[in-house]
Amino acid sequence: MTLRWSSTPKMDYAGNDISSNPSISLENCKKNCVEDKTCKGIETDFDGPGPGHCWVKSSFQNGKSNDNRWAYMLNR
Repeated sequence: MTLRWSSTPKMDYAGNDISSNPSISLENCKKNCVEDKTCKGIETDFDGPGPGHCWVKSSFQNGKSNDNRWAYMLNR
């Protein structure tokens, strides 16, 4: 199975959090999402490898502009 990630810079999707980690790399944040079958993607407060805060998401709804957030949607 090929996993594809798409990103949306500067968007905050509040809520729908499966879990969060206050200090993690982008690679490990994505890994946490892939391991959870209900995960639709992640949101971070950093752009690049990290570390930073990561939220594993069950959905992306009601997005609002936020210069300090980056969303990564997982296409399974």
